Amino acid sequence: MSLVLIVTRGIDRSFKPTGLEITLSEWIDLVKGDESLRMSEEPHVGLNPRTREPFSIRAGVADALILFEGQWVPFLYFRERDGVLFQRYNRPWDDPEHAIRKKIVAVAKQLNALIALEGEDYLFDW
Repeated sequence: MSLVLIVTRGIDRSFKPTGLEITLSEWIDLVKGDESLRMSEEPHVGLNPRTREPFSIRAGVADALILFEGQWVPFLYFRERDGVLFQRYNRPWDDPEHAIRKKIVAVAKQLNALIALEGEDYLFDW
């Protein structure tokens, strides 16, 4: 089971629901206004780990990419049903100097949102 990092307004620091969401339009505007981000238009491709067969999944309505070490890599995905941004947590983000971690923090600040683990009472103090 992997941990999922979320950027959300849906809870406060006490984990009480706020009823607030990140809107699709403000997420798109944020991405469009940042040269290091862009919306993904290409499908996500990979290999099935069990069968080694290639697969392709179309990009979501507002999946973003980040320019990292000269390549466009997956950044945050937008989930429309609850207005959160999410991504599987990656161990390199334990490093406070990691560029993607820094960008997640900047995005959260810009959106006045919290960074948490989905389904857990855990807020990142980044």
